[in-house]
Amino acid sequence: MLALACLLASCGAPPKPGSVAAGIEAASQQAGLVETQRGDDYRDGNGVPQNYGEAARWYRLAIEHDSTAAMTNLANLLLKGEGIAQDPAAAVALYRRAAAAGNSYAMTSLGDLYRTGKGVARNEAEAVRWYESAIERDHNSVALNDLALCYEQGTGVAVSMDRALRLYNEAAAAGNSTAMANLGNLYATGRGVPQDDAVAVGWYRKAAELGNPAGERGLGYMYLEGRGVPKDIAQARRWLELVAQPQTIPPRGRTSSE
Repeated sequence: MLALACLLASCGAPPKPGSVAAGIEAASQQAGLVETQRGDDYRDGNGVPQNYGEAARWYRLAIEHDSTAAMTNLANLLLKGEGIAQDPAAAVALYRRAAAAGNSYAMTSLGDLYRTGKGVARNEAEAVRWYESAIERDHNSVALNDLALCYEQGTGVAVSMDRALRLYNEAAAAGNSTAMANLGNLYATGRGVPQDDAVAVGWYRKAAELGNPAGERGLGYMYLEGRGVPKDIAQARRWLELVAQPQTIPPRGRTSSE
């Protein structure tokens, strides 16, 4: 029966519900989910001592079960050299494999690499294409924020503050704290929108309450300068001190102030 299941898989025939092949596939997917979660636990120090090397080991096990999340997470470690030797080329290969299987975070990461030229030849138009693919795939909020930044800065596309604002709002509505901080920046400076300190404070606060460093920093400075809120040195210190604390897993997606 196992040989038959393998033959069906190699021929590309989808397993029929309730079949042995379907059961094997489901068990493999479940194993991949469990192993990926274990890797995440070691990466984040969730219930276990933080250990990037151990996280990488679990991600590799999950990749044997075709977990695209594990591919993307291991690529992140390889890109930064966290717990394992830094290897941008291997990271790119894993991102491509996960993206080909439909993982929108891998698509977004490829966009980041093409934007910066890390591990690949810099190509801003290709970066935009990957962000658009991630958005088309599942409306990925990180890709929405990153594409908004491209339109704000004219990276791979012509500057369009209208499109940037629309994309930032879509990302923020989906819960992306970096997009919230970026909206705070726009309203604080009056870039593409009427300058409005009160609205800026509202966006910074939403981002800050989600632990976003850019939101914490923006809110802290608004309290420090008394913009949109009464001047309050104690509140300014509170939010600015949070920025100085180590961030285990930083919020995903760049801010327009970076």
